[in-house]
Amino acid sequence: MATSAALDDQPGHVIDALELEVAAQMLAEDYQSESLVGRLISHYKILALIGRGGMGEVYLAQDTKLKRSVALKLLLAELTRDEDRVRRFEQEACAASALNHPNILTIYEIGQTDFAHFIATEYIDGITLRAALTPPPLHLANEAAISNKQMKIGEVLDMAVQIASALVAAHGAGIVHRDIKPENIMVRADALVKVLDFGLAKLTEEQSSAVNTEASTKRVFNTAQGVVLGTPRYMSPEQARGLPVNARTDIWSFGCVLYEMVAGCAPFEGATVSDQIAAVLEREPLPLVRYREEVPAELQRIISKALRKDKEERYQTIQDMAVDLRSLKQELEFEAKLERTTQPYSSGGRSLARSDSQRAVGTAAEITALTRAVETSRTGTSSAEYLVSEIKRHKRGAMIAFITLVISGISFGLYKLINANKPAAPSFETMKIAKLSFTGKATNAAISLDGRYVVHTVDEGGEQSLWIRQVATLSTVKIVPPAEVVYRGATFSPDGDYVYYVMFERNNLVTTLYQVPVLGGTPRRVIDGVDSVVTFSPDGKHLAFVRNYADWEETALIVANTDGTGEQKLATRKQPDSLKRGNAIGPAWSPDGKTIACVVRGFAGGSSDTVIEVEVEGGAEKSLTSQRWSNAGQVAWLGNGSGLIIAAAAEQSSGVSQLWYVSRQGGRVHRVTNDPNSYQGVSLTKDFSTLATVQSERISDVWVASMENSSRATQITSGSGKSAASWTSDGRIVYSSNAGGNDDVWMMNADGTDQKQLTTHPGADRHPSVCSGGRYVVFTYERAGSSNIWRMDLNGGNLKQLTNGRSERFPLCSPDGQWVIFQNGTNKGSASKVSIDG
Repeated sequence: MATSAALDDQPGHVIDALELEVAAQMLAEDYQSESLVGRLISHYKILALIGRGGMGEVYLAQDTKLKRSVALKLLLAELTRDEDRVRRFEQEACAASALNHPNILTIYEIGQTDFAHFIATEYIDGITLRAALTPPPLHLANEAAISNKQMKIGEVLDMAVQIASALVAAHGAGIVHRDIKPENIMVRADALVKVLDFGLAKLTEEQSSAVNTEASTKRVFNTAQGVVLGTPRYMSPEQARGLPVNARTDIWSFGCVLYEMVAGCAPFEGATVSDQIAAVLEREPLPLVRYREEVPAELQRIISKALRKDKEERYQTIQDMAVDLRSLKQELEFEAKLERTTQPYSSGGRSLARSDSQRAVGTAAEITALTRAVETSRTGTSSAEYLVSEIKRHKRGAMIAFITLVISGISFGLYKLINANKPAAPSFETMKIAKLSFTGKATNAAISLDGRYVVHTVDEGGEQSLWIRQVATLSTVKIVPPAEVVYRGATFSPDGDYVYYVMFERNNLVTTLYQVPVLGGTPRRVIDGVDSVVTFSPDGKHLAFVRNYADWEETALIVANTDGTGEQKLATRKQPDSLKRGNAIGPAWSPDGKTIACVVRGFAGGSSDTVIEVEVEGGAEKSLTSQRWSNAGQVAWLGNGSGLIIAAAAEQSSGVSQLWYVSRQGGRVHRVTNDPNSYQGVSLTKDFSTLATVQSERISDVWVASMENSSRATQITSGSGKSAASWTSDGRIVYSSNAGGNDDVWMMNADGTDQKQLTTHPGADRHPSVCSGGRYVVFTYERAGSSNIWRMDLNGGNLKQLTNGRSERFPLCSPDGQWVIFQNGTNKGSASKVSIDG
């Protein structure tokens, strides 16, 4: 079936007296619209009737001038005596023609002949969303690919993001549609969505500048209060009452459509128009899980928020709703990718299997993931425009004509990994993953020993807060309000009554341990100078942590009473070696209470991390394993003490942290996860059946924008994370990418074509910078725990190591190309330089 517009021929449409009169006249006169087939209206030849409704009829026509198919919407002569109807007809064309968006029907022309008023639009070869939600008749079986009564969640979100994008454009131009429903949404065979029929659209008082420039030519039709226009089952409460409406009425209607796409039925049903309006005003829709068990809770939250009867409690802008939908779509795609790509290892080389029932689980606290690409902000300024404006304010290093913009984001997802079989020793052969967060902002997670709660921080708008999530119900409680602080991490007390968290104020780098009741209360200061996540003795009487002493000269493992008294050093390390500390990093007290496991960074033969065990009585140390990692983080004991789990990045890797199991007997190491994303922190329940961790995905692409017109930024890459782009003298771009599974230096044309890999080191090649003159590229080469500055020719040849320290990064060439300036981490992060010749 091919159609181009959806008309109000469905049950429940509000039919006015004029429509009844016209209908009677059409029946009485045996009106035959098909008689128009073959006639010429202006320069459009009528080919076939597509559909009809209260506003007129839609025909497939041929544009005889441009030789293209169009949809021709006619307001027939019988209807033109009603001035309001003519005004609405013209208004539809004016409203829609003010918009230029791929998800909005394109208006070609509005005109009038002696025979009829008409609107010529693009012809959409597809079906309405209504048809897609209805099983097709047998003769349309070939369209079954886009006709499915109960859509997959991924399909729902894909369409929803497109519809929301169309409404963002319309509302941005000051246009409210006021009749969003499945009949006014079309789906092409390639799944492109089009929003159409702006016949009830209203131009709001605050129009965008794009609309204001044509304000004198527009006919603005404001519906009088008390006049009800729209389709009852999709009307907002204020619209059903005949009250003035704004953009939030479209948000309500869109929520109704989303609900129906998921559930297969409208949220507000009724046998008559009055019943439907009563349902809109008085009843709440059933939870979506009543229709489909697999519905993510985050999708339920989004739809429920859109369907708040009080418009002040609804989404205030469609942009906010669009961001949430896009974030959920990305998170589900991310999880699907995780399912496809994660092939963890276990003993004997067997891969970890996932449960077929694995699915995403969201919560009511979720907001949005970090951006995959440049998105328009609520103030109308894109991220690209903002970055360019910042570059213009800080012109050092800015290019003369163009600049490459790299938008990087780390999208964090909070997970619990469940070993359903609870074996005496971990096999990791059968696990399922339940996602607990969709915000992209959850970090520093820990699970209580009984598995009832997960604590984590949320970073939003430059402020961090602490949240408790009840695992069984997925409800959340904010236990420490947002503030300009940085959290190191949090731990539950063994009895589960308190959360102990470490944080510091942004203007004061002194880290402090606090205690707060698990469901919120007044935090109590415990100890200053705590530089790691804390761990508790099994009896709950003592805690341990790592402290960094003045001038970075010594780190120590400290044991103290839980009230902060009785501190004593149990183990120390002098620089350059150290006991690891930082965000989501800390020691772990063994279940038998006899030892504490710590991560140690050593510099013998290059920096690397390993795990040691320190006896609580006496402080004797021993290595738990001979395994070395380039970067290791939090460790967590299994409840029976047979081994521990650690989040760490392998040596000779690109720094992506995975989960590893270390056996206490013999120090054998097995990799638990194996995917392209990183894991931060790890904690286990007492029976080690459940593990909580934070998974991060690096999402970044390269954009190019003119310095004179930042609004026209163009994305030239997609896919694996890109970073550190630099122009060559002939207009190509050198950048770092993990497209090959490892961080390497690549080069491409300014339009993103002809991407070539320049380096193939087993470690990570990062921070490339092209020297003036265009002969050399300098970059950071990281391997075996060390990072040095290297140089190569622009074609990737003639590699040369320029420095030999332990921690040298971020190279830049001097303007004359004779020197390379870099950050020297060995010398406390100061700037150093080396000759381009080494």
